[in-house]
Amino acid sequence: HRIGTPQSSEMVIRAPEWNAWTFRMADVAPDMIPWDATDIELKYTSTKGLLPLGGRAELRCKVEKDDLLAFAKARGYEFQSESVKRNSCANGCGDCDFVWQVWHKYNGESPYPNDFLAYNYRYATCGGYSFFYDVNTKMLYAQWSSN
Repeated sequence: HRIGTPQSSEMVIRAPEWNAWTFRMADVAPDMIPWDATDIELKYTSTKGLLPLGGRAELRCKVEKDDLLAFAKARGYEFQSESVKRNSCANGCGDCDFVWQVWHKYNGESPYPNDFLAYNYRYATCGGYSFFYDVNTKMLYAQWSSN
């Protein structure tokens, strides 16, 4: 189910599972959504819009841990469980937490669980990817920005 039109700069795409055709309007979807994910919701703002901050995306989906790790390995993402803020980009903006916005959207003010996997790759401009995986609920939250 998609809200918006190809001409609009913002859209929400909901799908029961990954399908490249369903997510074709969101060019970052293949780099954010694991292939075996289910219950997917992606809010995407196109870089072709008129917003001065460029494109952005927010993701929530369900995925098995092994499937997430296979996706991460294929993409070169190195998930870890020590810090939500650790930035893997050597020339990045320092340690940062950009996924909190997506986490709080779905979980209110609840703190992050202790059993998690996280990956950040944020440039000095704060653009890039942030992922947070709740191991117990098998939910993946992600945020991307083109900045």
